[in-house]
Amino acid sequence: RLVRIQNALEATESQGIIEPVLTQPVTQDVKSYAPVKPWFSVDLFNRGPADKVYVVFNDMSRRWTEIEKNRGKTFNFGRAKIVKVYYRCDQGQTAILDIEGQL
Repeated sequence: RLVRIQNALEATESQGIIEPVLTQPVTQDVKSYAPVKPWFSVDLFNRGPADKVYVVFNDMSRRWTEIEKNRGKTFNFGRAKIVKVYYRCDQGQTAILDIEGQL
């Protein structure tokens, strides 16, 4: 029972650990990254050359968010809920996506 309580507390308090930046190639095919432990927040940066990279978290049936070329976005869930990041770009385009998560 104490383990369940400890796990619940860990899910509500950030450890303040920033994971190293992951540099991922992006194509029209959906790819994903799953951190070892769920993240509280994640910073994403589209280095191009694609004009837009589309991302969604945990469930691909949700609305995809676009990140324009040479722009970044921070997504903060307030709890350790980010278990998977899905990403893609438009047909025939490629990009580089920087991903930096926080535990």
